[in-house]
Amino acid sequence: MPTATLAPPVAHVTTDPRIVLVRDLVREDIRRGRFDSGAILPGEHELMLEYSTTRSVIRGALQMLRAEGLIDRRQGTGTYLVDRQAMHPLDHLSADIGAHYRRPRTVTGKLTVVDVMPAPAPIAAGLNITPSELVRHLDVEMYVDGVIYHIASSYIREEDAKGMQGTTFLGDYYNHMEASGVVLGEAEIAFEAVNADGPTATRLGLPVGRAVMLFRRITHDSTGRPVEIGFGRLRSDKLALVSRVPRRKETVA
Repeated sequence: MPTATLAPPVAHVTTDPRIVLVRDLVREDIRRGRFDSGAILPGEHELMLEYSTTRSVIRGALQMLRAEGLIDRRQGTGTYLVDRQAMHPLDHLSADIGAHYRRPRTVTGKLTVVDVMPAPAPIAAGLNITPSELVRHLDVEMYVDGVIYHIASSYIREEDAKGMQGTTFLGDYYNHMEASGVVLGEAEIAFEAVNADGPTATRLGLPVGRAVMLFRRITHDSTGRPVEIGFGRLRSDKLALVSRVPRRKETVA
């Protein structure tokens, strides 16, 4: 089982804005796939020339990226890219991030039924049901190439969840939901950044206090009826969410 650790200590608070700027440029190179997972990044001197800056700025930028979990600096051997993120598009409802790496990866899930219970008040309100109606509380874990990247609590109307039993599955969580007989339509999703608490850090194999993405999701069926509410936490070093949005809404003549 993964063990939560404390976040790497920060020697000093960064006050030089150049360090932040160079950190963002190196991170963008990583996210655009310039380096493969496990590859050795260029040395400090080469990075100094490339980004037209000083050695202290490069070292500060690399220290920040290490604190984010994107690189690992090893004495005497160099700086390694820990893992590339999946650049997962927000253009349709899918939990299968495997196709959005440079090389395809295998996504699997583990589903555990926690309880079947009367709907807690916030869940009843979100699903437009009475608190006396039953919901199935599910615990969901998602893995990419066997490494956990996502945990979630999901509450589904019991009438729609009878096929959602404890199991492991391949690929998309939403495909697994639909296999139970629910035809999904769309979802409302909100994201925010939070720090990993102890239980979250332990399950995700992260240092306590590391930033993770928290999402809240209400999933509707094809008729617009809300059928599921989920609360999840995602490793931001494994997943980035991308979307293309217009400057203005289209108007109907």
